[in-house]
Amino acid sequence: MPKSRPSRTSTARPSARRTTPTRTSSRRVVAFIGAFVAAALVVAALALPAHAVTVARPAQALAGGGPAVPSELNLTNGATMDGLFPLFVRNTSTVPLRAKIVDKSVSGITIAPEVRELTVNPGQTATVPYKLRVDTNLAAGKYPVEVSVLSAEVSVTQGTVQFLPAVTQRYSVVVQGAAGDIKARATDRLEQKPVSGVFIAARIDGVSRTPVARADGKELAARVVPGEYEVSFELDGRPISSKRVLVAQGKTTEADLDVSLLQFTKVDVTRIDTGKQIAAVSVDAQFDNALRPLAGANISLEVRRDGKKIDDFVVQQFQTLAKGSGAVSTRYVPRDGWKSGKYEFRLHLAAESVSIVAATKPTLQVGATATRNRLWLWIGVFTFAVLGALALTAFLVRRGRRGRRSGNGPTGRTGRRAGDRDPLAGRRVQRRGIATPLGARESAADAREVGETL
Repeated sequence: MPKSRPSRTSTARPSARRTTPTRTSSRRVVAFIGAFVAAALVVAALALPAHAVTVARPAQALAGGGPAVPSELNLTNGATMDGLFPLFVRNTSTVPLRAKIVDKSVSGITIAPEVRELTVNPGQTATVPYKLRVDTNLAAGKYPVEVSVLSAEVSVTQGTVQFLPAVTQRYSVVVQGAAGDIKARATDRLEQKPVSGVFIAARIDGVSRTPVARADGKELAARVVPGEYEVSFELDGRPISSKRVLVAQGKTTEADLDVSLLQFTKVDVTRIDTGKQIAAVSVDAQFDNALRPLAGANISLEVRRDGKKIDDFVVQQFQTLAKGSGAVSTRYVPRDGWKSGKYEFRLHLAAESVSIVAATKPTLQVGATATRNRLWLWIGVFTFAVLGALALTAFLVRRGRRGRRSGNGPTGRTGRRAGDRDPLAGRRVQRRGIATPLGARESAADAREVGETL
């Protein structure tokens, strides 16, 4: 029998089984080396310094604003502008931010903000007032000024601080050689004592007013350019009084302001009717207390009729009348009823050692005046009717005379017949015959008849 040959597949399989362990070991080595390299890279990344990553905030978080500043400020040597144009910065982010104040000006103009750096909390607004002073030796001319509030933007990784502008004021200071002085004081009208507050001097140029000086306290003393100024006094941010003054070169102008720190600002009296008769009146008033809190204050109403006091009673009492504005209202009916006459209403506010009376005293006329008004109305109607009747009568009389003259009345053609009997009537007919269209023959015949009669 022939011998069988071994197959190729049977000889190849043992060889494959021998190579499998070698390949598996190589893959494991490669994976181990890769993991080692990755771990080394992670360790190296963690070991890098923090300031190598600089990721800044994407948007600026401080916004600015403030009152409008004129393009030019006219000041004199030695003048000081104090807090007239403060800067405002607002933090619109969710974290506290720092702000820095910087200025640019020439030597001889000093800008002194109250703070140079400040922290603004989230959602809050900070006010940055500053003073500007012109040196006495600065030559006359025009000088640029720039005041800015910068926001400190810090990187997330605590890197370098970078200040970015939030708001900037730019204007020019015009220094003039000629100068005058203003001194202003405020005195309370009730107690005749000096009052502390805010004084502002504004230069008047046509219809515009440019503040040039400001002072907190009991007096304003400022050196300004000669011209017209308005000096105003404010208390707790509210204007109280103002006065216009004219400043001359080399002279001091004083402005004494008389202020009312406790006053009625408005008083109204409204009539309330029932049908055609008066039932009551409503007295409404507004007052303002800028003096101080007043203990034991009360407001009373005094009523006079034809100058004689008929009522006086307390409308409202206060344990302590606080500073600020208030209102009071009451209805009034006379105890003895409404009578004809002129009623006058006065409000009094009394507290401690002060007492004021309402500046306005509304009046109300009841009864007699209304009757007199109606009487005069009827007299006027009667007079008009009589005059109208007289005018109509005169018109009719004139119209009748015109009709008779035109020959349409009883003295027309029939008048000639009457003239046969009355010589005088004939004469009238003769005169009319000349103008009437009866013809020349008839007129001549009538004339002859009249002549024969005579």
